[in-house]
Amino acid sequence: MYDASASVGPKVSGEDGEYIKIEDSVLTSVQHRRDLAFECLKLFAYDGEDVVPHQEYLRAQISLQLGKCDTCIVDYYKSKHQRTERMRL
Repeated sequence: MYDASASVGPKVSGEDGEYIKIEDSVLTSVQHRRDLAFECLKLFAYDGEDVVPHQEYLRAQISLQLGKCDTCIVDYYKSKHQRTERMRL
């Protein structure tokens, strides 16, 4: 079972229902990749024929990656909402 006192990242449920510990270095890597992905979302702010292929590729990759991981879906939409709110300020 998950040990809340351990110095690890968030708990993730494994296939057997047990919790998998995520090391801090892995969590940092995940956060870095998420930040990079959100930087790429700026492509959707541009208009024009030259950016359309890049937008379509990004849209397909987001769909593909989110389809692989339930936790990623939740984290993506939470982060997307937070970043949208931050941009409104």
